[in-house]
Amino acid sequence: MVNADGQLLRVDAETHPDLFWAIRGGGGNFGVATRFRFRLHAVDTIVGGMLMLPATPDVIASFIAEAEAAPEELSTIANVMPAPPMPFVPPEHHGRLVIMALLAHVGAGEAGERAVALFRALAAPIADMVRPMPYPEIYPLVNKGKPHDLAFEQMADDGEAS
Repeated sequence: MVNADGQLLRVDAETHPDLFWAIRGGGGNFGVATRFRFRLHAVDTIVGGMLMLPATPDVIASFIAEAEAAPEELSTIANVMPAPPMPFVPPEHHGRLVIMALLAHVGAGEAGERAVALFRALAAPIADMVRPMPYPEIYPLVNKGKPHDLAFEQMADDGEAS
């Protein structure tokens, strides 16, 4: 990475661990990544999908605590937002604040179910689409192996999206 002083630095968990933490999600003003080295792992089936919970202060705090304590194999992305008027959301929740979370556990099936159960136990889910699935299914707009934008354009051409 190139830092604010123009120095070219090699940043990893052993060399400049504070900057490594920063570029992994700690913030965006620490430098410019000019090259990445990835270690890829084969992923077959995951336990993942969307989980919608009521956004009360206790549920939000508990969700954050569970996410921080989660095993390395579990990734969470959560937004607090008004519940959209989607078919899978009961009408009485439309417009109410919810946690809309995307969960993905890449470990063995039972371990994934145990990790997800902790989030399901925080409150009665409003919508629960978490299930075992092939990894690519976590990205529903991917169509026939095409990137998201091309898949969306194809759906629009087919009259499936506007």
